[in-house]
Amino acid sequence: MRTLDTEEKVLVGLAWAFAVLGLAFAGVGIWCLADTSTLLGYANSLYYNSQGSSLFGLQPGFTLVPCGLASVFALPIGMAATCRPSKSFLIAFIVYMCILLLVELPMTITVLAGWPTTKTTLQTALENSMKDDYVGLPYSYTHNKPNSLIFDKLMLENKCCGINSNTDFTNNYFTYASVWYNGYRSYALGNGTSLTASIPAACCMYNNVQTMINNSDWLNYRNYMQNQLCPYNQGYSYAVGCYSTLTTSVYSVISLSVGCYFIPIIVQVAALVAAGVVYHTAHHANEVADWTQYDKQYNNGRTGRNGRGQQQQQQQRQSKRPDRGQDDDDVYYTGRDAGRNPNQYGGGWGSNNYRRA
Repeated sequence: MRTLDTEEKVLVGLAWAFAVLGLAFAGVGIWCLADTSTLLGYANSLYYNSQGSSLFGLQPGFTLVPCGLASVFALPIGMAATCRPSKSFLIAFIVYMCILLLVELPMTITVLAGWPTTKTTLQTALENSMKDDYVGLPYSYTHNKPNSLIFDKLMLENKCCGINSNTDFTNNYFTYASVWYNGYRSYALGNGTSLTASIPAACCMYNNVQTMINNSDWLNYRNYMQNQLCPYNQGYSYAVGCYSTLTTSVYSVISLSVGCYFIPIIVQVAALVAAGVVYHTAHHANEVADWTQYDKQYNNGRTGRNGRGQQQQQQQRQSKRPDRGQDDDDVYYTGRDAGRNPNQYGGGWGSNNYRRA
């Protein structure tokens, strides 16, 4: 196997780095698409369950997975372009990387720049979902209401209440929580009595809340409360809304996952520069090699012991100089040969008949 030049080693290293980063970010994208247990997962689940479709701005995986996998295919092309070597593969590598760059940048910028619209769309979807779907504990579990249970988890884990504040369930219930307010405010105590709740049980403070969630111990939720009268008198409850916490966390994840893709983009640009250097070097080397071989054959023909070599060389020279005459010494000198010494090839480039095109 031939030894790679420095610029070829750099290109191979960058191609490997680009492929590894592509795999890493494809993995992150798959995690984002499959996640259901973080705030990003809650936001996607609530939006999908209420709208029946995914929101592009909440799915960085839509960008990371295809671009990451496409990055992997640049490696074999880059390896073939340098280790063979092959001019065709080198050009293919440059074109492929340029196409990826033209696709990745607009997709990345679109997700980040479109966040204000995504944020507004998400808020509207959350408000509509809470108004139409939320029933609160324990009914979220007993009545098999997935969106309602996600809202419960969101409020329990993030110590918040409602979308905007706890007033979503008191003063503004008609706008944000009409289903819960009109049909699911009955709060049963352990002694067999029931009270009318003023806020959902998920707005209250709990002990070992994560244990309750992990074990899905929803029917015994009262045992985890710091104040079992909280839904009735709002003692030991949270007042801040969940929307601000949700959107801040979701935007951080999206910015990190999509913004970090600028790292492989930097590697991609460096690989394009390295590929350009390799192409320029190889093109120059091939050009010199072609003309050195021609001069060698020409000189051998001039010094041959019989006229056969001269005749063959004249035919070769005539095929390379189709616009010149048959004179053996009438050499057509082009810009490719600039800087050559016409006498350094043993008289092959006669100074008396040396002419520039």
